Amino acid sequence: AGPPGAFGSFPAAPAKKSRPAWIKAVIVLVVIGCLGAAGWYLTRNNVENAEVGDCIIVTSDTDFSITPCSAAEAEFKVLSVEDGSTGTCNAPDVDTYVYFTGAAAKSWCLQLIVREGDCVSSTIDRIDCATATSSDFKALKVLTNTQSDDGCPQETTLARKYIADKLVACFGPGK
Repeated sequence: AGPPGAFGSFPAAPAKKSRPAWIKAVIVLVVIGCLGAAGWYLTRNNVENAEVGDCIIVTSDTDFSITPCSAAEAEFKVLSVEDGSTGTCNAPDVDTYVYFTGAAAKSWCLQLIVREGDCVSSTIDRIDCATATSSDFKALKVLTNTQSDDGCPQETTLARKYIADKLVACFGPGK
């Protein structure tokens, strides 16, 4: 026996059972999968992911996102995606382009989505009609299933023909 007040030795801790290696591997794969899914979800609407036929909205000079083409805020349709940041777009219906530089430099060639009543600046930016000037344009009429501007109103100063979509946008002065 030991000195008075001393306790005996503690029993040995039970041996921990280790998890089989396959369970650890499954847990790691689930975590990686969840991180990948979260990354995709958070970046799915980034313009860097835009493909031919997608539509985008421009929220600032440096912020673009993918949106359904049927959405009222959709401003441009992607006609082609080109490698490099040269901004060279050979499609006939291209109105403008955006590009990103860096290791994966790309250019997105864009067609303006025109709706009657829209106002557009001379630099192909959709603008509020209340702030439009005489150098800006207002879509007076959009003719579908044609390449003829015969149906444009008399005050039309610019008829933009979109070959692939078979439509003509009739523009007049913004003010």
